[in-house]
Amino acid sequence: MTEAAAQGAHDTSADRQGTVDRLRIAHFALGRTNPEAADGIDKTVYHLARTQAALGHRVRLFSITNKDPIPIPGVQVSVYRSVEPPAILVTPRLRDLLAWRSPLNLPRRLMTDLSDWHPDVLHLHGVHILQHLRLARHARRHRIPYCVTVHGMLSPDAESRHPWLKRAAATFERPFLDRAAFLHALTEGEREDLRVYGTTAAIVVAPNGIDLDPLPVAREPSPTEIGSPLEFLFVGRLDPRQKGLDFLLEGFARSDLAPATLSVVGPDWRDAQAELEATARRLGVADRVRFHGRAVGARKAELLAGSALFVHPSRWEGMAFAVLEAAAVGKPLLLTAAADPRGEFGRAGAAIVVAPTATAVADGLQRFARMTAAQRLDMGARARAVVEDHFTWPVAARAVLQAYRHHRPAGRT
Repeated sequence: MTEAAAQGAHDTSADRQGTVDRLRIAHFALGRTNPEAADGIDKTVYHLARTQAALGHRVRLFSITNKDPIPIPGVQVSVYRSVEPPAILVTPRLRDLLAWRSPLNLPRRLMTDLSDWHPDVLHLHGVHILQHLRLARHARRHRIPYCVTVHGMLSPDAESRHPWLKRAAATFERPFLDRAAFLHALTEGEREDLRVYGTTAAIVVAPNGIDLDPLPVAREPSPTEIGSPLEFLFVGRLDPRQKGLDFLLEGFARSDLAPATLSVVGPDWRDAQAELEATARRLGVADRVRFHGRAVGARKAELLAGSALFVHPSRWEGMAFAVLEAAAVGKPLLLTAAADPRGEFGRAGAAIVVAPTATAVADGLQRFARMTAAQRLDMGARARAVVEDHFTWPVAARAVLQAYRHHRPAGRT
């Protein structure tokens, strides 16, 4: 085991005065929780743990990875090595299911260190992760309450993938969820998904957040930029079905807004980019659709700043970080209802919300093209305001901390 030590205790006035009910919070995650990863779970664990520590709590992350740990300010990061998949597992899918997510891929030292640390709560992230079942049993044995954040993984569309496997897993997973102190849903839609799944545990709804500090804020376009062709931008994993990229390309072609361009940014998913490029060629828009691959940091900020409209037409989501990032930058949004699951952006006039069809996407793009520069800037400012009011990490972290306390078993103080 290697360990990245905490970067100093946080000296808040509330903590000095003894008014903070200091909790010992353990998070568990597969992987090293890279905040620049495309995976929303990585971002959530990193920022939620960091913010909880900044609010005066003792936070420790237990993670399984063979990569160097990524320090989290204020958080004790404990890293344990993963098992190496046998050579017979030749495909990434088999390695994921039979090695990475295997219940055997859970070092005994991790479980011992967890119980010896005596956390007030163990926070698990995601479902269909077999290590969670063993960790939950270990936590119950040591009288440690646990909670589970679902991260959009129980939506009907998500469950339709490999349904026979997930139905079999549900036999073991529902009792694990039912015994949780509470389940954390990001949206009311996720709460409903959990009830449809058959869980009986208490459910707490609290959104994800976004770190505003490193993100630039959109400015009024110059006269030269106003006359430039429109640039539409999608950022996210290139999963054609979940992210709606199939009907996005068709809707872009139908919108007939040449010379407007569409930039598609994100890591490839199961070789989907080749399929999407072929679709763009078939639709006659290959010269106006640009695939940039994965972009992080300054490169992603540059792409966001250069776009006129951020498009995210998901069929299902938890709460997409890419949407929050674009809104925080002050970009107008074109979203499906799944990509605006709480409805804040639509209600605030910060987004054009469309049905998940090519026709609706085409109509939405045309509506945006007819707007004036001032109207687009106003939409972007509204998007930024929604994030500032509802989607910062302190707001999210305080809601989860309140749930920890409210659902803490009697006798644990």
